Amino acid sequence: MGKHFLLLLLGFSMSIGFLQALFCYRCDLLNAFGVCLSGRGYCVASQQEDCILKEYYQAGRLVFGYQNCRYICNNMTFFRGTFQMDVKCCRHHDFCNRF
Repeated sequence: MGKHFLLLLLGFSMSIGFLQALFCYRCDLLNAFGVCLSGRGYCVASQQEDCILKEYYQAGRLVFGYQNCRYICNNMTFFRGTFQMDVKCCRHHDFCNRF
């Protein structure tokens, strides 16, 4: 009986590592100084989600940002005239989308 319980406990503890949640910062509007003006909190990313940080620049100066959990997330940079948007995705540790 003791061996079966220990094996069950070992299997359960190993599965917990695969089920651990990823926590991400959430902010709908970050100002240029990194202060969250709207929607401050955190989100819990699912297995298929990453943490995301978007940064918006005008003429090379940071204007505002955004943080959240995102289902389909790819690192990329967009340019349009003097406007630039950087998208940074991560899942290597909790709150990795820090501004």
